[in-house]
Amino acid sequence: MPIDFSQVYLPAYTPVKLPSLGLLYPAMSPLAGGYVHIREYCATEEALYSTMNPDNSQLIINQLLRNCISDNFPIEEMTDGDVFYLLYWLRGNSYSTAYPLEITCPHFDCQHGPDMYTIDLARDVKINYLSDTVKEPLVVYLPKTGVTVHLKCLRRKVEMLAKKRQADAAEWRNYKGDPTDLLKRAYSMTLMTTRDGQESDSILDFEKFCLYYCPASDSLVIDQAMSQFRHGVDISIELPCRRCEKTIYTVLPGGPEFFRPTRLNPTDEKAGVPGDTVSEQVRIVVGGVPSTS
Repeated sequence: MPIDFSQVYLPAYTPVKLPSLGLLYPAMSPLAGGYVHIREYCATEEALYSTMNPDNSQLIINQLLRNCISDNFPIEEMTDGDVFYLLYWLRGNSYSTAYPLEITCPHFDCQHGPDMYTIDLARDVKINYLSDTVKEPLVVYLPKTGVTVHLKCLRRKVEMLAKKRQADAAEWRNYKGDPTDLLKRAYSMTLMTTRDGQESDSILDFEKFCLYYCPASDSLVIDQAMSQFRHGVDISIELPCRRCEKTIYTVLPGGPEFFRPTRLNPTDEKAGVPGDTVSEQVRIVVGGVPSTS
């Protein structure tokens, strides 16, 4: 008789709170409630990861989330902050909250090679939740050019569009540097009004302004305004050097070992994270005050 594997192990869908709290989605969207129902990775997702490369990574990430989420909505409409948080949740609950990193102390008087540190994703990483006072669009005046722009939080589809446009070598052959971040800035815009009253909602005008004509000081004003939308995983990490005991400031890398580890930490007694989920363990920051959920 064939084995009924659904009786062996069938991952349950868990309600997980989104860092955006659902505040940036239309009222009729399943995301507006601020939760999604998600399960851990299985063999199908492992197979998907094995096909990932720089050219298809954005599509693979979309398919991974589509496979693991039971709610029906376009993944492309999710905010970047919510998407990365769910990838972080999947990593911790599908494998382990232990994330080994090789770090070299940057302090001049600590002359040692790299050491291995283990970051606990449930203890050492902060999750920032969106303030309920932030509304879309933000209307921002750019003092240098006198342009007023309307801004929306970056969605998953913006990340994909920016990557696609950046990869279009024929169109950008005369552009020096990597335009990806500038394109994201352009795609956050929904309306632009110049000092003399000209108005446009054209994505081509947004691109032209951000790639060629926006002064650095106005770019900074846009970035500062967009920071009001910041939510999700805080990738800044602080830890003491085990040799000189000074603080090391680094960031949580999002490479292959993060999303699909090649081994579990042998000293991690909670490998596999039975019981509690990462979303229940993480130390979150609400309004700048650390709390536990």
